[in-house]
Amino acid sequence: MKLSNTDLLTIIGYAVISLFILYVIITPKIGDYSIHIKAVMAQEYEGKVIKKYLNKDIRNEPTVILTNGEKIVYYDFEYYKISTGDSLSKKPSSTILYIYRKDKIIKVDFKEDIRYFKDKT
Repeated sequence: MKLSNTDLLTIIGYAVISLFILYVIITPKIGDYSIHIKAVMAQEYEGKVIKKYLNKDIRNEPTVILTNGEKIVYYDFEYYKISTGDSLSKKPSSTILYIYRKDKIIKVDFKEDIRYFKDKT
């Protein structure tokens, strides 16, 4: 079976478009950590942790529920630093999370954890 020039150009065109779509889908997941930093900086919340769980409905995302009912999804690094009963404070335009536990304050910088994750991938 011989392909005409038009058929060949159509196949090449589909291949190029498919590769471009694949590039667009994969690139943010592997390399653009600025997206994660911007998302963290946009968050603002305060409250006491009443529940921690891995959300089975959404790829086992580490989730925390505060007393006001707000659900917050964390990276593994932060999630395992938080305990039920801790009070959390995250201000907008900041990458710092403060965890208040009894007599101590734990300062967590999302940027450091995201950078660590980036270096490991």
